[in-house]
Order: sequence, then C-alpha cells, then structure tokens
Amino acid sequence: MSSNKSSSNIYFYLDFFHKNNQAKETIHITTASPGLGLIDLCLGVLKWKNEHVVLLYQNNKRDYWEINITTKETDFIYEPAISGNPHGQYNLAISYLEGKLGLSNNMEKAIFWLNKSADQGFSKAIKLRNKLRGG
Repeated sequence: MSSNKSSSNIYFYLDFFHKNNQAKETIHITTASPGLGLIDLCLGVLKWKNEHVVLLYQNNKRDYWEINITTKETDFIYEPAISGNPHGQYNLAISYLEGKLGLSNNMEKAIFWLNKSADQGFSKAIKLRNKLRGG
C-alpha cells in the first residue's frame, strides 16, 4: 500500500494480501486519483482522515477500513460490533483471528472482541473462547 503525492493530485494504491501470499480474499485497486471515482466504484467512498490515515468505506456506507499509510496498520471498523451486537463482535473477532477483511492476524484484538461477545452469552463466542483458553 502506498501513497504518491504530486503537486495537484493524491494517488492511492491499495492491495491486501494474506499470510504466505495465500489470498483468501484480495482487494486490489489500481493507482487512481480519488477524484476519478474508481475507488468509490470498486469498494466505496475513500476519505482522508488526515495526512497519514485513509478511511475506505464499504459500499454499505457503514463499515470501513482505517488505513495508516505510514505504518501500514489497518483496522476494520465494523459498526455492528461497535454498537454492541454480540454476533457482530464475534464476526470481528474471527476476522482478526483469521486475518480476514484485509486485517492482519491480531490475537489481542480478536480476544477483545471475542470476550465482548462471549460476555453477552453468544454461544459460538463462548465455545471459541474456551477452546483458545485450552478448555
């Protein structure tokens, strides 16, 4: 992922690959000026949060990736999880656990969302939490 700045345009190139280049899902957008609308057409609206962070919305205009183009850290902001939905929290935990949705494997974030879901009694989350704890 890189950003090339010229005097009049900001160009954005986005490419997600999974561990060992085993792509379960790949999002690939060619270099294009955000003003051309190519990114909006392929995925959703692209907004610059600041000079280092890009917000790339899904077509549902609710969920989005927050991508730091300097550190290459990517977070997926999944509204159902944030709003307290245990199924949404479980799904986000799985995404961090398995490295889906362009996210790197992140056990700390996976456990955070898994605990939120399990604490609300979501059975799949409880089973997975017990399994991860060795139980």
